[in-house]
Amino acid sequence: RALWLARRMTSDLERMSKVVERTANAVFGTDARDRITWVNEGFTRVTGYTQAEAVGRMANELLHHPDASAEAHARLREAMDQGSAARVELLNRRKDGSDYWVEVEIQPTRDAAGQVTGYIELGLDITQRKQAERLLAASEAFLEQAERIAGVGGWELDLTTSQLRITPQMRRIFGLADDVSPSVEDFLTFFGNDQRDLIERTTQDCIRTGRPWDLELQVVARSGERIWVRTVGSVIQEAGRSVRLVGILQDVTERRVLEEELRLNNAR
Repeated sequence: RALWLARRMTSDLERMSKVVERTANAVFGTDARDRITWVNEGFTRVTGYTQAEAVGRMANELLHHPDASAEAHARLREAMDQGSAARVELLNRRKDGSDYWVEVEIQPTRDAAGQVTGYIELGLDITQRKQAERLLAASEAFLEQAERIAGVGGWELDLTTSQLRITPQMRRIFGLADDVSPSVEDFLTFFGNDQRDLIERTTQDCIRTGRPWDLELQVVARSGERIWVRTVGSVIQEAGRSVRLVGILQDVTERRVLEEELRLNNAR
């Protein structure tokens, strides 16, 4: 039985060794003082450091980036002091000086007495994801600024889940707080009964026929102020089925007031 267990453990270790060796992620082991004792090929591909260059050095010393989050490093240090696991996102620097983002997970290794003998550290390269997030954030900031200047808000309604997404400018137009997630019913309360009926007929026609709409309606904002809005919307179809409604909503109160003043002037 002991021999069978030993063979089974050896087989498991060999499989784990092959997984660690062949994975594209950076995996390395450290001693209790956080000095690197071994690295896999993924570590060399990600960081540019060979095993000979990395062994004996501390990971933080080898890969440290001056702009890395002090909080993330403190969380890793605290976990190591407590002998526990941790996961953080870090900005690191490769051997050639280029920057890369990595999601680091550390797991302690222990001896038979339960004492921490070192750590296994797994580094998942998330540079592309971080770059995509940064580009998305910049794009959203640009769109929000454009919306604010034009006084135009955007919205999207998932027809399957009835989940409504709105932009910050939509919140400003209706006077909603940033932490409020209004439903379709919540928005309809801003409109009068006759206008709600018109909205219902118009959206159902759009869903059924695919025809977009362009309406100007009067609403009562959260502050109680009466404003005029222009709403333009259309339906998104997939495989011949209507799945989402998307549109914009613009505050046109100033234009309507000017038009009414002009009408009164002409009448006089």
